[in-house]
Amino acid sequence: MAGLTEQLTSAAEARPEGAFRDHLRRLPWIPAVLIVAFLAAAFFPELLTSHDPLQSSLAKRNVPPAWVSGDPEYLLGADQLGRDLLSRIIYGARISLGAAAGAILMGGVVGLALGVLAGYLGRGTDAVIMRAVDAMMAFPTILLALLLAVVMGPSFWNIIIVLALVLWARFARIIRAEVLSVKERDFVALARVAGASPLRVMLVHIFPNVVNTFIVMATLDVGWVILVEASLSFLGAGIPPPTPAWGSMVAAGRQYLESAPWVSFVPGVAIMLVVLSFNLLGDWLRDALDPKLRQG
Repeated sequence: MAGLTEQLTSAAEARPEGAFRDHLRRLPWIPAVLIVAFLAAAFFPELLTSHDPLQSSLAKRNVPPAWVSGDPEYLLGADQLGRDLLSRIIYGARISLGAAAGAILMGGVVGLALGVLAGYLGRGTDAVIMRAVDAMMAFPTILLALLLAVVMGPSFWNIIIVLALVLWARFARIIRAEVLSVKERDFVALARVAGASPLRVMLVHIFPNVVNTFIVMATLDVGWVILVEASLSFLGAGIPPPTPAWGSMVAAGRQYLESAPWVSFVPGVAIMLVVLSFNLLGDWLRDALDPKLRQG
């Protein structure tokens, strides 16, 4: 009786839902809290700061952070025009996370659709789509994004379009590889034998089995998109000033690295924290959503 109880207990612990709960307990809480904080800053910046991120005061230019100067009005210091860095970081979160969300929504959905088409239909369709993917990925990402940004002009929506144009190929290649594996399984063959159309097979049988991969890729690529957007802003081809963007804030503080290093350091730390947090969350999601890793 005791042996039977132990077997039942082991079987219950081996169930997928039990494994997922175990992964949930291993959720990286610090990155998750940081992501929630940045999302709150993006959605409700007015509630988190009373400073206007565009209001300058030359009398307060390059004021040190509060723990250095003792001025509680500027917790993270002020920039070269006397603008509060904390408020610019908070409002800049809306720019960075908004650009990442828009680019992943546009480029990710296009890449998902093309990856499913290429993987399932194969032959000519696969060849055409994958040659386009190879052409996009052959260019250095930053150089291609910079070229497109200069041609289209600096604006928030143009940056989203530029990021989507360089992002879709990453999704298409990974999703195609996943579809090539899924379409060889028995349930897909049975659906074809039953007379299901290719569109129905892709939507009903293929798509649900690659959506986990899409979610993990989207989470991991948030950090990548934020880095590219910050790089474009740093080079002057991103969000035009005086809109607070983390990359342009880092660039603006370059000439003050010796006298006021916090002007570049503070937005640089914000970029590092949000990218690292999304990468850690993406790694956790990959382990939690992959049945093979859950069983392991």
